[in-house]
Amino acid sequence: MIKRFLISLTFIFAAGVIFSGCTSIFSGGTGGIVVDADSKNTTKTGIANVDVFAYMNRSDRDNDFNRWNKGTKAEAFKPSSDYYGRTTTGTDGTWTINKLVWKENKPDFGKDADYTVVYLIYYHSDYGCEKDETVIISDSTSSNTYKELTSIVKRSNITLNFIDAKTSAQTSESVYAELFVPQKTDSNPDANDIVYSGVYTGSGTISIRYPRYLNENGVPTYTKTDKENVPQIRVNYYQAKEAENVTWKACKQNIAENDFSFYTTEVGRGCAGLTKTLEDSPYSLTLVGKAVKFEMPSFSGTWGDTTLAERDGLHLLLKGKDSQGNYSIDLGETYTVAQNRGNNGSQTHGYFSGLGGASFEWRDYAYTGRNSEYKVRFEQEDGTVIKELTISNDKNEYVLTF
Repeated sequence: MIKRFLISLTFIFAAGVIFSGCTSIFSGGTGGIVVDADSKNTTKTGIANVDVFAYMNRSDRDNDFNRWNKGTKAEAFKPSSDYYGRTTTGTDGTWTINKLVWKENKPDFGKDADYTVVYLIYYHSDYGCEKDETVIISDSTSSNTYKELTSIVKRSNITLNFIDAKTSAQTSESVYAELFVPQKTDSNPDANDIVYSGVYTGSGTISIRYPRYLNENGVPTYTKTDKENVPQIRVNYYQAKEAENVTWKACKQNIAENDFSFYTTEVGRGCAGLTKTLEDSPYSLTLVGKAVKFEMPSFSGTWGDTTLAERDGLHLLLKGKDSQGNYSIDLGETYTVAQNRGNNGSQTHGYFSGLGGASFEWRDYAYTGRNSEYKVRFEQEDGTVIKELTISNDKNEYVLTF
């Protein structure tokens, strides 16, 4: 009985060795190039940074492909660990996976050679996921896989030009800008806008992205269709939320009606909710603003009869108007003096200078034209009014006679 059992066990072991010897192990590699389907070049432009996943089983590949939920987020591809090889395309779009291993009981070219199908997934955040397959031969690496991908998102460079309404030239002020770019799609209607922001002086460029296509109802989608998305972006631009830090604010630019009024009367913020439709790519936005803080010009001149010496030594004060309409703001004081004329000893009496100047300022958050106006008043020491004057920020010096 024992002998018979040992004979049977020996037979089973020998059969296992024989049958296991029928399975051969092979390896090979694959590679190729991934290009942009929209490229207009004779040789289409390669796409860099495309993730390439290789599977030896179709169902494993398909299961991973179905894990990608393009309706949630274009970047949301998270494969399982079932892929056999992975790489990323280079700057020219080429890629190679050198060693993929498989086993075969009945090799197509005898026990020394075989071929097999490799199942592929290509993934890029701008192009989504695409499936493909190729054939590889053992002991070699084929590099003939060619794949065109069509972008499912669009990138645009938005150039912001911050123009001063007074000069029609770029402002030298530093301006904070926010661009709100819609990301809602038919399958993800609750997606939040992407907010791009930065501080710019004169001009700046922001690279944005958004869903490229529209569905048949005109709603943005990540599904490839013939109709492209033309989104509306929202723009905020201002310097600071605190009033004391604001010297420049966003305003309109209606030259025909001379309307350069501020978008908001809020002191801190400059512009909330200015919308623009992206008509081209790249796109340029002109964002207009104007100063709210102004240096006081200097004042000089003569007071009274310039031939009379008694006009010298008089006390002269300059007052500015406050928000309540009262002339309560001190803008300097001086005394009149005699000023020599030429070399013949003649003099001009009642001359004054040193009033106003850059050490004083005024602010204006409500003017609607290109230039701000401000009211000042010249007074005697006892409060007697000498002259009231409306000044403008387009002059830095006033020479007066009164």
